[in-house]
Amino acid sequence: KMHRTMADVMKAMGSGKRGPMAGLANMLGLGAGMPSPEQMAKLAEKMPGGLPPAELWPFVERLALRIASFPADAIALAKAAVNAAELPTEQGLLEEAACFNGTLGTAAARQRMARFLELGGQTRAVELDLGSLVDRLAE
Repeated sequence: KMHRTMADVMKAMGSGKRGPMAGLANMLGLGAGMPSPEQMAKLAEKMPGGLPPAELWPFVERLALRIASFPADAIALAKAAVNAAELPTEQGLLEEAACFNGTLGTAAARQRMARFLELGGQTRAVELDLGSLVDRLAE
């Protein structure tokens, strides 16, 4: 079931000719600005395994706190990768790759990776509950 759900998400994101951030941006319609709460609720209903409207905003709040726990430069590079969706395909893919690669060598990234491994992030058991580990990285 997991593979079918992931395939559905990837299909919804586009043909796969663009990078994952570009596909996500296109799926969310970020070219026209951030979606309204009503648009987000409608989007959530369309997604495989989407959240019921009553659970959407608590999820968004948790996600916002998780994002805020990441280093500011990593957040800026992720935003730049999303914005690369507006570029022609080849240029967008190169920009997205550059953004990703730019996050790897920072001191903050090395510290988080060391903590990730210390907490068992490379194990199958932790991989199955990765969200809780990401939360613990911020501690």
